[in-house]
Amino acid sequence: MAAPAPRFKTFVEFYPFYQSQHRHRGTRVLHLVGTGMALLTAVAALASRRPRLLLLVPVLGYGPAWASHALVERNRPATFKWVGRCVRRVRSG
Repeated sequence: MAAPAPRFKTFVEFYPFYQSQHRHRGTRVLHLVGTGMALLTAVAALASRRPRLLLLVPVLGYGPAWASHALVERNRPATFKWVGRCVRRVRSG
């Protein structure tokens, strides 16, 4: 496994590192699959009024992403501190 992520002061400093940790298409696909499963499960839990299903959301969301880092990229996932910022950046192009 790779060394821990260095500390960054800004998103601009962090983003090139983030991209280097998601080079392989398989990693990005598994991230998308996990996010999709988590969102669908959350919607299903709310629509069916089965709140216990919400316990699956983190497992379904993070499980494939973490697996992709371990099995595809052979690195550690980026810190949670930057997740929201990365999502906003990816959406904005």
